Amino acid sequence: MKSLYKIFIFNSIALFITLILISSCNSKKDFLNSDNDDFGFAKMDSIALQLEQIRVLFPTVDQWEEENAITYRKDSAIVIDKNGEMLLSKSFTINIDATKNIIVEQQYETILIIMNTENEDANLTKFKRYESPWTIIESTSSSNQYTKDAYSVDQIKKFPATSIGEVLDYIFIQTRTTKSEFDWNKYLRQAKTIYDFPFNIKISKITIRMKGEYLNNQPFKKYIVFKLI
Repeated sequence: MKSLYKIFIFNSIALFITLILISSCNSKKDFLNSDNDDFGFAKMDSIALQLEQIRVLFPTVDQWEEENAITYRKDSAIVIDKNGEMLLSKSFTINIDATKNIIVEQQYETILIIMNTENEDANLTKFKRYESPWTIIESTSSSNQYTKDAYSVDQIKKFPATSIGEVLDYIFIQTRTTKSEFDWNKYLRQAKTIYDFPFNIKISKITIRMKGEYLNNQPFKKYIVFKLI
């Protein structure tokens, strides 16, 4: 009798554990696939940017998950892109269920920098910059998937015509109230153009713009701005 009782208890415990494991697996499967069907990436593999009714998912980038890496402003999300992830080809998905139509575009900006000096007076971030035209990013295999192409060397090096004298004049304005003993003229004149050392041109900002209409005919424009530092 005791033997039958032990068998009954054992089978009951085994059944209980089995039911818990099945429930746990189903819950995990539901969690991993909850976004996968709609957006192309599982939750754990993506970063979601929510801009009102527009939701954009990018494959996970560790640095974007750091504290304060992503901030929101009116109609835009600002992403600090330390390692220049967006310079490369990057696929992403957009929830288009709330829209009647949507156009996705990209733009980038370049700035001029001076290398091999820690002098703060060499900051040219407020000097000239190049802004590319807006170009359309076409959807790929499905209507809500998009791929931004990698930027070429020619694109990265685009900058308005600028003489070294213009840069020296700008730096002079920045340093005229300080006692800087650094010989900027000698340092910068070793270059023939701004495409030579110690100058460098780099992309400082990449913007993805989404515009169209919601289902209620309300127009929208949303921006995701990647700041490269």
